[in-house]
Amino acid sequence: HRVDRRQRQMCIRDRNIDNNKRIAQYLSYLNERQQRVLMMIYGLNNYHEHSLIQCGRELKISRERVRQIHLESLKKIKKIIEQQAIKIAA
Repeated sequence: HRVDRRQRQMCIRDRNIDNNKRIAQYLSYLNERQQRVLMMIYGLNNYHEHSLIQCGRELKISRERVRQIHLESLKKIKKIIEQQAIKIAA
């Protein structure tokens, strides 16, 4: 049981490392403002999770603009993921 638990913990740790690398890779495709908005909203890279209003206050932009940047960023990442999937399938 002890070995199984240790193996599970190592597997989870490895998966988390892979996920963090993947997130960092996708963030690198975004401009600085887009990166910051996503990191603030999702609590990445030492940010705590922010609401749209909190992001807007810190970035000195409206909540609506934060929402727009958030959606633009997610669409851009989705497009990149789809393009990578097409390359792999080809």
